[in-house]
Amino acid sequence: MLKPLFILVFIGLFLQDIGSAATITKLNAAKKIISINEGTDTGFVKKARVCFYDGANKIGCGTVKAAKNNMASVKAKTDKIFQKLKEGLEVRLDQTPLGAPSGETSTTGTGLASYIRFMGIFPIMNAVTYSNLLYEAPLSQDIQSMWTRDSTVRSVGGGVEFGIGFTNSLLAIGARSRIFVPKKIASDYEDKDKDGFFERYAETVARGQSVGLYLDYYYFHTSFGPLGFMLGNGLDIDRSTVKFSMDQKEDGIDVVNTLYTGTSKLSALFLRTNLLLDFNFGSLGFHFGTSVLVPLTQKSTLTLVATDPFTDQFLTDKSAKEDVQAKLGHQAKVGADLFVAGYYSF
Repeated sequence: MLKPLFILVFIGLFLQDIGSAATITKLNAAKKIISINEGTDTGFVKKARVCFYDGANKIGCGTVKAAKNNMASVKAKTDKIFQKLKEGLEVRLDQTPLGAPSGETSTTGTGLASYIRFMGIFPIMNAVTYSNLLYEAPLSQDIQSMWTRDSTVRSVGGGVEFGIGFTNSLLAIGARSRIFVPKKIASDYEDKDKDGFFERYAETVARGQSVGLYLDYYYFHTSFGPLGFMLGNGLDIDRSTVKFSMDQKEDGIDVVNTLYTGTSKLSALFLRTNLLLDFNFGSLGFHFGTSVLVPLTQKSTLTLVATDPFTDQFLTDKSAKEDVQAKLGHQAKVGADLFVAGYYSF
């Protein structure tokens, strides 16, 4: 189920030897500006970090100050670096991992760009989960539970995130919401006239939603032209609510008798690990990645009102609340989300 994680890692490793290179076409000694013959089409976007090479010898680095499709203007970090440059030298996008020493002291204060992004979230494995339940008619005998788990409820979500770029790292603060998509399940309830046909039936549904806040720190970044790869960790606080009900209905009679109503609430704290592909096209871009969520703590509560006479008569070894809580299975567990996002950087 974690296959997308390994795909992202494989892509990052596979592309490590791939990079975009440009050539110095002009030097403006008065303004200390270097003109190069590549631009946004090959990843030389505004604020991108670049380095200058004379063959295999690295001379120094600088930052892209302005860029068009096939040309850009670069500012060297120091006058000493600028004085060593000449037309025809190679210019490459810097691929030094975040936090690794570059051999130079930054004087520009530039780094990863800040951004705002909007995303869709599609769980690969649900980190917060519960079950669709089916009511089991007791058939005049003591039973262990009034419920059978039919299936796991799936979810889909969306969110917004603010990224704050620093020289060697990035801090991301986000908020998101998930909507669970349950089934409404009908099952036999009672054959009131004993003719072998259950005129009365039970209809059960458990609707859920969750909201969350998270804080991520990206400590590794490398880029290959317009494509970047990022790795980070963070903390995620999630609060989910499931509203559960069971209605007793009867064929041919428009009367609803609600026999179970309840609300389950779950608060959970997760450790997040994020693998992210960054497709950058100037100020606009796309993120595609996976978040792995590992629960650190969780706490759940259930309030329930049950007036089902069969529950009182035939469920003998536990309470109705204990029965629903055990079968509903509203809990946090190890999960993984796939997310797709568009962003604007500034």
